[in-house]
Amino acid sequence: MSAAIDKNAQALRALFGNDALAARLASTRLAVVTPPSHLPAAGRLLGAALVEVLARLWPNIDLQGHQAEILLDGACAAAKSATS
Repeated sequence: MSAAIDKNAQALRALFGNDALAARLASTRLAVVTPPSHLPAAGRLLGAALVEVLARLWPNIDLQGHQAEILLDGACAAAKSATS
């Protein structure tokens, strides 16, 4: 995962001119919360896409709600593929 974190830091450094934001973001936790009941298909697809992208780039993600277990499986697979 360090290669992804390094790429994020490089992009933020290029965008903002320093490493301060990248350092803060690397230690910040994100939360993805889904409703407690069934989601429509579009909501499930959006949640899966969001979590997959975030898991490739972000070291700390919390998942909560009805779809959390399914999203967690996708997040783990995406994070592993980012390090390969």
